[in-house]
Amino acid sequence: MVVFALLAVALADDASGTPTHLLLLLAVPLAVFGVLGILLGRYCAARALRLPR
Repeated sequence: MVVFALLAVALADDASGTPTHLLLLLAVPLAVFGVLGILLGRYCAARALRLPR
């Protein structure tokens, strides 16, 4: 997923003619992993509440 996000950023930069910034290459993976962490945390917490005891 992160590879696809970086590929999209690189293609957008190439299409617009601007150079790829190192900050974007660091910010995109951090943002993707942050969102995935939040989503997986919520999913696991909701799944744990539904388990029979």
